[in-house]
Amino acid sequence: AGLEIVSNLLRGNQGNPDLGAFAYWNEPFAADQASEITFFSRTNNAQMGPAVRIDPAGTRTSATFYTVVFDIVPGAGLYLKKYVGASIAGQGTTLGSFAQNLVSGDVIRLEAVGSRIRVFRNNVQVISVVDSSISSGRPGVFCCADGAQAGFQEWSDWRAGPAGGMFAFVASV
Repeated sequence: AGLEIVSNLLRGNQGNPDLGAFAYWNEPFAADQASEITFFSRTNNAQMGPAVRIDPAGTRTSATFYTVVFDIVPGAGLYLKKYVGASIAGQGTTLGSFAQNLVSGDVIRLEAVGSRIRVFRNNVQVISVVDSSISSGRPGVFCCADGAQAGFQEWSDWRAGPAGGMFAFVASV
């Protein structure tokens, strides 16, 4: 349960609505950062997407981060959410949305620069909010699915300073 790598794709596949997972670079990052994925597929009920400012001390039941997820209803679009000391099995707090379905190959980027949190789809800004609830953390990915699957084929991060680090999985087992 949690995140898995299948056929060179990172995929969430829990099969239990109380489960979820997030993964992040296991190295300190500057506060200004971004996480970007290339969308591959989704089935109903899957929520998965890039995340920024993930608190590495967080757990599945007490997580802190910003994320943009593909809505659980196909066709409804993207939701920018934040979790602050909250269970990732819950809905989080919605900060903004963009009502358009994703197609395979779409590139979704989540940026946090200062208190400005922005979402881009194929390099076009679709959501922008100001929120200062989470000021630091690490970029990564998030998944919460109820018997469904979502996947992406590429993930990358951006930050000020040198690149590198190890990917750390925080799974819901």
